[in-house]
This record gives sequence, structure tokens and C-alpha cells, in this order.
Amino acid sequence: MKRFAIYLVFFCTFQMFAQVKYDVKKVNDHVYIFTELWDANANGNCGVVIGDKEVVLINSMMMGSAPDLEREIQKITDLPIGFVINSDSDTYNHHANTYFADKGATIISHENIKYSEAYHQLLFKDEISISIGDDEVTAYHTQLIHWII
Repeated sequence: MKRFAIYLVFFCTFQMFAQVKYDVKKVNDHVYIFTELWDANANGNCGVVIGDKEVVLINSMMMGSAPDLEREIQKITDLPIGFVINSDSDTYNHHANTYFADKGATIISHENIKYSEAYHQLLFKDEISISIGDDEVTAYHTQLIHWII
């Protein structure tokens, strides 16, 4: 029984300190796709749009990986994350909303997310646009999925 407890503590400690790995794709000078690498069969994606004074994060991902995601974003810009837009109600896409809200980001979601457990601050019905300097990020609601352009 003692051997099991030691292995369990070691495994949990290792998991707590294991850094999340990301594949980062640059779309253009202001837009990146971050893929959190889980295993060969499953990965999670989020988008990063860099404005003049702040960053728009599309999907906050999971709470456990939020600090690693934040560090990865800081490798490409020192600007703060000003907005998080949730693309849908999948927990894997919005679990870390409170992490980024606690750091000053405004959390934006479609109005239907109010029926879920997801933390949100600002809701929209059909579309919402956010000016981030010379660029504008617009989120549109569709019947199947929320598209961010």
C-alpha cells in the first residue's frame, strides 16, 4: 500500500510541473495559431491576434495550461491579453476564462453561453467587433459554430 501512495504522489507531482508544449504557426504579422499538443490523436487550438496595445485571445483553453499558454504568447509579444473570445461552449475552449479575466482581460461569448457553466462578462447576439488599433476583430454567430474573422 505504501508503494502505491509513493507512486501516486510522484505521478501527481510530475503532472503538476510538466510544461505544456505548443506548436505555433504565424499566419501573418498579427495573427498566430497556437496548437496545444496533447497526444498524437488530439490537440487543442486557439488564436492570437496582436493589436497595437493589446492581444485578442480566441479561446482560453484549459485552466491547467493557462500559465503555459500565457508564457508562449509572451514569447511573441509583451502586450497584455485584453480580450478573450470564446468560439463555442466546449469546456476545452473556455475553461481558463477566469484566469485571463483575473489578469484584466474582458471575456466575450455568444449569448447562449449563459446557459453553460462558462465564465463570461460580455455577451453578443449576432456579431461583435473589437477595435485593436488599426485592425478590427469580428466574431460572428452561426447556427453550427461561432466563427472569428
